[in-house]
Amino acid sequence: AQQAPVIAKKVTRVSMPMQAESLGTTMANESINITSKLSERISRIRFEEGQLVQANQVLVELDTDEARANLAVASADSSESRSNFQRAEELDRTKSISQSELKQLQSAMEADQARVQAATARLADLTIRAPFDGRVGLRRISAGSMVSPGTIITTLDDLDTIKLDFSLPEVLMAKLKPGLDINAASIAYPNRVFAGKV
Repeated sequence: AQQAPVIAKKVTRVSMPMQAESLGTTMANESINITSKLSERISRIRFEEGQLVQANQVLVELDTDEARANLAVASADSSESRSNFQRAEELDRTKSISQSELKQLQSAMEADQARVQAATARLADLTIRAPFDGRVGLRRISAGSMVSPGTIITTLDDLDTIKLDFSLPEVLMAKLKPGLDINAASIAYPNRVFAGKV
């Protein structure tokens, strides 16, 4: 009887990577609508559509005339009430003023200081800045137009990191863990593979 040839091969252990394909949706790492906190007229637009901007960069300036006038009045009132309180403190040393009058002058001084802080905050809110580095979108307003809270001025997207939202079969869910490699492709960038992590 003729014997069949035997081929021997050493057994080796190899890892078989888990692979699954899925369609996904890309999202910016951070994405917001830029809006105003106040109702006011736009005096200057300081960005171009599609421009890369840095955190704290001025995007839009609103009309500040009224806010500056209010801050000037509040500062003058605060300065006067501070002087009145300091004079009253000197009179208190000689017992020439009652404690209730001194406390009233102190309260007036503190209230005027609070008005200065409020006027300063309002003035700051009239300058709209980028909260983080990113790319601005379409400009939805024009210089001279009125904006109010909730009016979308533009969008801002942080595209340095892209998030990918995708679904996988339930049987694979137990095997997923942070740090697993992901390879993504897009029809917008043929022949390019984007590496990522879960």
